[in-house]
Amino acid sequence: MPVWIRQPGQQTNSQPFHQFTHPDPCGVGFMFDLDPTTREPLLSTPEARANYEHAQREVAAGRLVDEGVVEHQTSYWDAGAIRCHCGAVVELTDHWEGSACQRCGSEYGSTGQMFRANWREFCRETGELDD
Repeated sequence: MPVWIRQPGQQTNSQPFHQFTHPDPCGVGFMFDLDPTTREPLLSTPEARANYEHAQREVAAGRLVDEGVVEHQTSYWDAGAIRCHCGAVVELTDHWEGSACQRCGSEYGSTGQMFRANWREFCRETGELDD
């Protein structure tokens, strides 16, 4: 029975953007990444800074609308993490080959069950694995 450090489940990431759009219904415009903590624009290149300044000038001229901060969310499945019998933390994956402990090499499936020690050899013999 695995000792769960982080239970598997659906996770959601949220990324804030500063959005500028054209006033017509096409919805075309600019979006700039914001720092999640400070909400300041992440303008890491000269081109990004120039585009941000251009968008602000276009808002002042009435050709763009400043939509403000928009949150975009993405969801993903987190397979969780367990404690290996050797004490190390194993980050699980839903890949069919499982996850290996970096300390002792024990391998686990996506639900935290420990694979038999010679499972790769067994799968080669049965033709299920041909590495």
